[in-house]
Order: sequence, then structure tokens, then C-alpha cells
Amino acid sequence: MRFKAQGYPILTDIHEPAQAGPAAHVADILQIPAFLCRQTDLLLKAGRTGRIVNMKKGQFAAPQDFRLAAEILRRGKT
Repeated sequence: MRFKAQGYPILTDIHEPAQAGPAAHVADILQIPAFLCRQTDLLLKAGRTGRIVNMKKGQFAAPQDFRLAAEILRRGKT
């Protein structure tokens, strides 16, 4: 982890719920790709890791849909 040793935060995409835990062990920020921003199980698992989650908004997602996705992420943190 050369970058982590130099103080750079590590950001990585996750595509499946099973990737959230292992990715959180090495990455500082988990990123949800735009095409997966409606995957409830992925959002819950990402929220449960305690890491910062950067969620990209898909072009197809209305603002109210994205608000719901953010609420699901928050629900995973509790």
C-alpha cells in the first residue's frame, strides 16, 4: 500500500455486497457506480462498513430516488 503509507486516501468502486467488507479493510472511501445506485443490498452493506461512501447518481435516477438511496445508506450505518 504505497499510497496509503504516503497519506493518500484510497477510493475504490464496489459492485457486489460481498465486496464491501474486504474493500473497507484497505480503502478509505467506497464508491457506488451510477448504474448500481438503486441496489438496496449493496447500499446497506456499504453503509455498514463505517467508511465514507461516494455514491454516483445515474442519469436515470430522479432526485427523489437519489434521496431514497442516501436514506438507505444512512440506515446501513445504524
